[in-house]
Amino acid sequence: MGNLKATYTKKREDGTEEEVEVLLTKDFIPIGINTLNGIAYIVSFNPNTQEGEIGTFPSPQYNINPNTGILIDDNNYIEENNVRIDRSKLINNYQPLYNLYKGKDENGNGIDPKQEDIENLLFPLRTTHFNFDLEHPVDIELQVSYDDSINLILNDGKNIPRLINSRFAAHKDGTWIIPDRHKNTDNIYKVNANYKKEDDSSKYTSYKEPACECEPKDGCDYDECDETCHIKDEILSKCGCTPVSCK
Repeated sequence: MGNLKATYTKKREDGTEEEVEVLLTKDFIPIGINTLNGIAYIVSFNPNTQEGEIGTFPSPQYNINPNTGILIDDNNYIEENNVRIDRSKLINNYQPLYNLYKGKDENGNGIDPKQEDIENLLFPLRTTHFNFDLEHPVDIELQVSYDDSINLILNDGKNIPRLINSRFAAHKDGTWIIPDRHKNTDNIYKVNANYKKEDDSSKYTSYKEPACECEPKDGCDYDECDETCHIKDEILSKCGCTPVSCK
Protein backbone atom coordinates (compact mmCIF):
# COMPACT_ATOMS: atom_id res chain seq x y z
CA MET A 1 0.00 0.00 0.00
CA GLY A 2 2.84 2.39 0.74
CA ASN A 3 2.36 5.67 2.57
CA LEU A 4 -1.28 6.77 2.70
CA LYS A 5 -2.63 10.19 3.62
CA ALA A 6 -5.09 11.44 6.20
CA THR A 7 -7.03 14.58 5.30
CA TYR A 8 -8.59 17.15 7.60
CA THR A 9 -9.82 20.74 7.47
CA LYS A 10 -7.77 23.38 9.28
CA LYS A 11 -9.12 26.79 10.16
CA ARG A 12 -6.75 29.69 9.49
CA GLU A 13 -6.37 32.69 11.78
CA ASP A 14 -8.43 34.81 9.36
CA GLY A 15 -11.34 32.40 9.65
CA THR A 16 -10.90 30.74 6.27
CA GLU A 17 -10.29 27.01 5.94
CA GLU A 18 -7.72 24.88 4.19
CA GLU A 19 -7.50 21.16 3.54
CA VAL A 20 -4.43 19.53 5.01
CA GLU A 21 -3.01 16.21 3.86
CA VAL A 22 -0.89 14.18 6.27
CA LEU A 23 1.45 11.40 5.16
CA LEU A 24 1.09 8.50 7.59
CA THR A 25 3.34 5.60 8.56
CA LYS A 26 3.75 3.14 5.68
CA ASP A 27 0.74 0.82 5.13
CA PHE A 28 -1.38 2.52 7.81
CA ILE A 29 -4.91 3.61 6.89
CA PRO A 30 -6.59 6.48 8.78
CA ILE A 31 -9.66 5.36 10.77
CA GLY A 32 -10.14 8.36 13.05
CA ILE A 33 -9.07 12.01 13.27
CA ASN A 34 -9.86 15.05 15.38
CA THR A 35 -8.15 18.38 15.93
CA LEU A 36 -7.54 20.65 18.90
CA ASN A 37 -5.58 23.90 19.01
CA GLY A 38 -4.15 23.36 15.53
CA ILE A 39 -2.96 19.79 16.10
CA ALA A 40 -4.53 16.76 14.42
CA TYR A 41 -4.70 13.57 16.48
CA ILE A 42 -4.88 10.60 14.14
CA VAL A 43 -5.73 6.94 14.68
CA SER A 44 -4.67 4.56 11.91
CA PHE A 45 -4.67 0.82 11.24
CA ASN A 46 -2.43 -1.54 9.31
CA PRO A 47 -4.52 -4.45 7.95
CA ASN A 48 -1.39 -6.44 7.15
CA THR A 49 -0.01 -6.46 10.71
CA GLN A 50 -3.30 -5.76 12.54
CA GLU A 51 -1.55 -2.94 14.40
CA GLY A 52 -3.21 0.28 15.43
CA GLU A 53 -1.26 3.52 15.75
CA ILE A 54 -1.91 6.93 17.30
CA GLY A 55 0.00 10.00 16.20
CA THR A 56 -0.15 13.73 15.59
CA PHE A 57 0.39 16.42 12.98
CA PRO A 58 2.25 18.66 13.57
CA SER A 59 4.35 16.72 16.04
CA PRO A 60 7.25 17.10 18.49
CA GLN A 61 10.83 16.74 17.30
CA TYR A 62 11.37 13.58 19.30
CA ASN A 63 14.96 12.52 19.94
CA ILE A 64 14.84 9.01 18.47
CA ASN A 65 17.63 6.46 18.20
CA PRO A 66 17.72 5.77 14.42
CA ASN A 67 18.96 2.22 14.94
CA THR A 68 16.49 1.01 17.55
CA GLY A 69 13.53 3.36 17.10
CA ILE A 70 13.52 4.01 20.88
CA LEU A 71 12.99 7.46 22.38
CA ILE A 72 16.36 8.57 23.72
CA ASP A 73 15.12 11.14 26.23
CA ASP A 74 12.31 13.61 26.92
CA ASN A 75 14.35 16.72 26.14
CA ASN A 76 13.23 19.16 23.46
CA TYR A 77 16.85 19.81 22.56
CA ILE A 78 19.94 17.76 21.77
CA GLU A 79 23.60 18.41 22.51
CA GLU A 80 26.30 17.86 19.92
CA ASN A 81 29.95 18.75 20.60
CA ASN A 82 28.87 20.64 23.74
CA VAL A 83 26.47 22.76 21.68
CA ARG A 84 22.77 22.72 22.55
CA ILE A 85 20.52 22.44 19.48
CA ASP A 86 16.96 23.60 20.09
CA ARG A 87 14.22 21.17 19.02
CA SER A 88 11.35 22.76 20.93
CA LYS A 89 9.31 23.72 17.86
CA LEU A 90 6.61 21.41 16.55
CA ILE A 91 7.37 20.21 13.03
CA ASN A 92 4.98 19.78 10.12
CA ASN A 93 5.44 16.04 9.93
CA TYR A 94 3.28 13.21 11.18
CA GLN A 95 4.79 11.11 13.95
CA PRO A 96 3.32 8.48 16.25
CA LEU A 97 3.17 9.18 19.94
CA TYR A 98 6.14 7.81 21.87
CA ASN A 99 4.67 6.33 25.03
CA LEU A 100 4.68 2.55 24.48
CA TYR A 101 6.77 0.38 26.79
CA LYS A 102 7.51 -3.17 25.61
CA GLY A 103 9.66 -4.39 28.47
CA LYS A 104 12.79 -4.43 26.33
CA ASP A 105 16.00 -2.46 26.24
CA GLU A 106 17.72 -1.08 23.14
CA ASN A 107 19.19 -4.53 22.44
CA GLY A 108 15.84 -6.30 22.64
CA ASN A 109 16.62 -7.87 25.99
CA GLY A 110 13.84 -8.24 28.56
CA ILE A 111 14.19 -5.99 31.61
CA ASP A 112 12.53 -5.45 34.94
CA PRO A 113 10.67 -2.09 34.79
CA LYS A 114 11.06 -1.74 38.55
CA GLN A 115 14.82 -1.59 38.07
CA GLU A 116 15.05 0.59 34.99
CA ASP A 117 13.82 4.02 33.99
CA ILE A 118 11.08 3.04 31.54
CA GLU A 119 10.77 6.63 30.32
CA ASN A 120 14.01 6.01 28.41
CA LEU A 121 12.73 2.81 26.76
CA LEU A 122 9.72 4.05 24.83
CA PHE A 123 8.59 2.97 21.36
CA PRO A 124 6.01 4.42 18.95
CA LEU A 125 2.43 3.87 20.14
CA ARG A 126 1.81 1.08 17.62
CA THR A 127 0.31 -2.21 18.79
CA THR A 128 -2.21 -4.94 17.98
CA HIS A 129 -3.68 -4.56 21.48
CA PHE A 130 -5.98 -1.78 20.28
CA ASN A 131 -7.95 -4.43 18.39
CA PHE A 132 -8.90 -1.95 15.65
CA ASP A 133 -10.19 -2.87 12.20
CA LEU A 134 -11.33 -1.09 9.05
CA GLU A 135 -15.03 -1.77 9.68
CA HIS A 136 -15.16 0.28 12.88
CA PRO A 137 -14.09 3.94 12.51
CA VAL A 138 -12.75 5.46 15.70
CA ASP A 139 -14.46 8.48 17.24
CA ILE A 140 -11.92 10.66 19.06
CA GLU A 141 -12.89 13.10 21.78
CA LEU A 142 -10.10 15.40 22.92
CA GLN A 143 -9.71 16.82 26.42
CA VAL A 144 -6.95 18.93 27.94
CA SER A 145 -5.40 17.10 30.89
CA TYR A 146 -4.25 18.76 34.11
CA ASP A 147 -0.66 19.16 32.81
CA ASP A 148 -1.79 20.52 29.39
CA SER A 149 -1.14 17.24 27.63
CA ILE A 150 -4.12 15.87 25.70
CA ASN A 151 -6.41 12.98 26.57
CA LEU A 152 -7.83 11.09 23.59
CA ILE A 153 -11.03 9.23 24.39
CA LEU A 154 -11.38 6.53 21.73
CA ASN A 155 -14.65 4.81 20.91
CA ASP A 156 -15.11 2.53 17.91
CA GLY A 157 -18.34 0.77 18.93
CA LYS A 158 -16.42 -2.50 19.11
CA ASN A 159 -14.01 -2.20 22.03
CA ILE A 160 -14.48 -0.62 25.43
CA PRO A 161 -13.78 3.15 25.42
CA ARG A 162 -10.11 3.91 25.96
CA LEU A 163 -8.37 7.00 27.24
CA ILE A 164 -4.91 7.56 25.78
CA ASN A 165 -2.78 10.49 26.84
CA SER A 166 -0.54 12.26 24.31
CA ARG A 167 2.23 12.64 26.92
CA PHE A 168 3.39 15.91 25.32
CA ALA A 169 1.95 19.39 25.82
CA ALA A 170 1.92 21.96 23.03
CA HIS A 171 2.03 25.69 23.63
CA LYS A 172 0.44 28.53 21.67
CA ASP A 173 3.86 29.65 20.41
CA GLY A 174 4.31 26.33 18.60
CA THR A 175 6.67 24.77 21.13
CA TRP A 176 6.26 21.52 23.05
CA ILE A 177 7.44 19.84 26.25
CA ILE A 178 7.03 16.52 28.05
CA PRO A 179 5.44 17.60 31.36
CA ASP A 180 7.01 16.22 34.53
CA ARG A 181 4.53 13.89 36.24
CA HIS A 182 6.96 13.18 39.07
CA LYS A 183 7.69 9.56 38.16
CA ASN A 184 4.06 8.64 37.55
CA THR A 185 3.91 6.46 34.46
CA ASP A 186 0.15 6.27 33.97
CA ASN A 187 0.48 7.76 30.48
CA ILE A 188 3.04 5.16 29.43
CA TYR A 189 1.26 2.12 28.01
CA LYS A 190 2.72 -1.29 28.66
CA VAL A 191 2.21 -4.21 26.28
CA ASN A 192 3.99 -7.55 25.82
CA ALA A 193 6.24 -6.51 28.67
CA ASN A 194 7.54 -9.90 29.72
CA TYR A 195 10.88 -9.57 31.42
CA LYS A 196 13.36 -11.98 32.95
CA LYS A 197 14.58 -11.23 36.42
CA GLU A 198 18.35 -11.32 36.70
CA ASP A 199 18.28 -13.23 39.97
CA ASP A 200 15.93 -15.99 38.77
CA SER A 201 15.70 -16.89 35.09
CA SER A 202 12.53 -18.92 35.67
CA LYS A 203 10.36 -16.03 36.84
CA TYR A 204 8.49 -13.75 34.48
CA THR A 205 6.00 -10.96 34.99
CA SER A 206 3.62 -9.47 32.43
CA TYR A 207 2.41 -5.89 32.24
CA LYS A 208 -0.77 -5.19 30.28
CA GLU A 209 -1.83 -2.04 28.49
CA PRO A 210 -4.10 -0.01 30.81
CA ALA A 211 -7.66 0.58 29.66
CA CYS A 212 -7.52 4.25 30.62
CA GLU A 213 -5.45 6.93 32.25
CA CYS A 214 -6.26 7.95 35.80
CA GLU A 215 -5.95 11.52 36.98
CA PRO A 216 -6.11 12.52 40.64
CA LYS A 217 -9.52 13.62 41.83
CA ASP A 218 -9.95 16.63 44.10
CA GLY A 219 -8.21 15.83 47.35
CA CYS A 220 -6.53 12.73 45.94
CA ASP A 221 -2.88 12.04 45.38
CA TYR A 222 -1.30 9.76 42.79
CA ASP A 223 0.35 7.77 45.54
CA GLU A 224 -3.00 6.70 46.98
CA CYS A 225 -4.07 3.20 46.02
CA ASP A 226 -7.48 2.29 44.59
CA GLU A 227 -8.29 5.77 43.37
CA THR A 228 -11.25 5.83 41.01
CA CYS A 229 -10.87 6.81 37.36
CA HIS A 230 -13.66 9.01 35.99
CA ILE A 231 -14.40 9.87 32.38
CA LYS A 232 -17.49 11.98 31.79
CA ASP A 233 -18.60 11.15 35.36
CA GLU A 234 -18.58 7.42 34.55
CA ILE A 235 -16.49 5.16 36.73
CA LEU A 236 -14.49 3.07 34.27
CA SER A 237 -11.98 1.36 36.48
CA LYS A 238 -10.04 1.12 39.69
CA CYS A 239 -6.41 2.19 39.73
CA GLY A 240 -3.59 0.59 41.63
CA CYS A 241 -0.36 2.25 42.59
CA THR A 242 3.31 2.28 41.58
CA PRO A 243 2.90 2.25 38.67
CA VAL A 244 -0.66 3.48 38.34
CA SER A 245 -2.62 1.32 35.92
CA CYS A 246 -6.24 0.75 35.06
CA LYS A 247 -7.81 -2.68 35.08
